[in-house]
Amino acid sequence: MTLPARQSSPLTSGWRVSSSSTPWARFMSRASKTRNETHRICDVLGLESLVDEIAHKIVSESGMDPTSSSILGPFWSPNAPFRAHGDVIFQDGVPAGGRVTKMHGVIRDITTGQPIPNAVFDIWQASSNGKYDFQDPDNQSPNNLRGKFRADANGRYWFYCLHPTAYSLPRDGPSWQLLTMMDRHPMRPAHIHIMVTHQDFQGCTTQLYPSDDPWIKSDTVFAVKDDLVVEFKPLKDDPKATLGARVQCQPRAQGLQGPPLGDEGVTARGVTMGKVKGCVSLLYIYRPMYIPYFGHGLDAVGKGFVIQRTSDHIIWTCMRIDERASTHLRCHMSRLCYAFLTL
Repeated sequence: MTLPARQSSPLTSGWRVSSSSTPWARFMSRASKTRNETHRICDVLGLESLVDEIAHKIVSESGMDPTSSSILGPFWSPNAPFRAHGDVIFQDGVPAGGRVTKMHGVIRDITTGQPIPNAVFDIWQASSNGKYDFQDPDNQSPNNLRGKFRADANGRYWFYCLHPTAYSLPRDGPSWQLLTMMDRHPMRPAHIHIMVTHQDFQGCTTQLYPSDDPWIKSDTVFAVKDDLVVEFKPLKDDPKATLGARVQCQPRAQGLQGPPLGDEGVTARGVTMGKVKGCVSLLYIYRPMYIPYFGHGLDAVGKGFVIQRTSDHIIWTCMRIDERASTHLRCHMSRLCYAFLTL
């Protein structure tokens, strides 16, 4: 039996193993060394964001909220080099249209409020053309716009990156077909990926978004959260950069527990956990609907799909689809859309 994603409460690591076996996108991922179509399908279905919410549903009682997590995405690399504080991560120079930004902040213990020395701040981002280094080998060298920085004795880090750029997901393949059938755009708002780790703390993987990005209210992978929206301010006293962004990171200690989040969500210290800024709430399910069976292929549809109506969007969350369903994906998705519209 395959349960809906929320009911089965998958962990992030387990989701990655499960998603890698989705047969109807596997062929495209295997055909390209720089493209994980299975991962992308899970993103546009909202599954990765949903699993992220479920796996990180702990709220602190200390008076400080942990930095919200967000999806890892398919572009992280374990090979990013350590760089010195104050270094640039655009090792190929500033690209056309690039705006240099000084990013700085302090990594703090959410329980005590004290800085965390030696925490590792890992960053990666797309260039101004919307492509990551291994997608763009003609213009970018390996590990361009990537780097790791170890916090100093006061938990501080600082470096120079680029103001992030919005980009479109590829307009081909199964993920593009899904978006087209659901009448959704393929745009991701401008964002920077970060991962903060320390041996004594639970790691935090998240994304940062400029507050003025036009796509922030309709991110195609549902990853935006209120506290991840950052203001990039003009910088006048630094000859290396024209913008500055201050980012405070607050990971939680290993084993820290708190009240679980249910379908109604939990409000902690004025922050509604699970709310997606101006867009969709994956935790606020107003009316779960299990669509009845339509012919062969989707063996008991309710086991594989949960369709959620929210204030602005319809989210299709897929946990697993069998081989036959993948063969006739367009037909089945069309039938499901029709069933939803006629309820």
